[in-house]
Amino acid sequence: MQEYFSDFPAHSRVWVYQANKEFPVGAEAELQPEFDQFAATWVSHQKQVKAEIHLLHQYFIVIMVDEDYHQPSGCGIDTSVHFIKDIGKRYGIDLFDRMRVSYLFQGVFQNCALNEFANRLHSKELTADTIVVNTLVQSKEELQQQFTIPVSESWLKKYL
Repeated sequence: MQEYFSDFPAHSRVWVYQANKEFPVGAEAELQPEFDQFAATWVSHQKQVKAEIHLLHQYFIVIMVDEDYHQPSGCGIDTSVHFIKDIGKRYGIDLFDRMRVSYLFQGVFQNCALNEFANRLHSKELTADTIVVNTLVQSKEELQQQFTIPVSESWLKKYL
């Protein structure tokens, strides 16, 4: 992730969209030109938004905005949401299901419904040390330092 977002300050705003299933092989190469085009033309109140978008780990679309440059308004944010919805629709992927959990299992990202994740914790298949994806990060600094954290440090700890 270090090579991405290098021109953005630590406090840059972040949105993480988690897919309900893995994007197909090759999707990143297909999507990056679209991401770059959207970022290059994204405006809010007739002002250019400085943004960068990437697909990470085949599951996560991350949008970063340098709000020192220009903060997107509600309408500008709505534009990005519609863009993300269109991507999901095209790939048959839900990027707005907040009742899913992504985690690392044997070095591979997995994704399941929240209730299934809770059951795996109760059965001890997964533990407090299981690494989960923190889709609640809001800044570049948080993305870099807290994108993956143990269950015990996440909001999911209540299911332990």
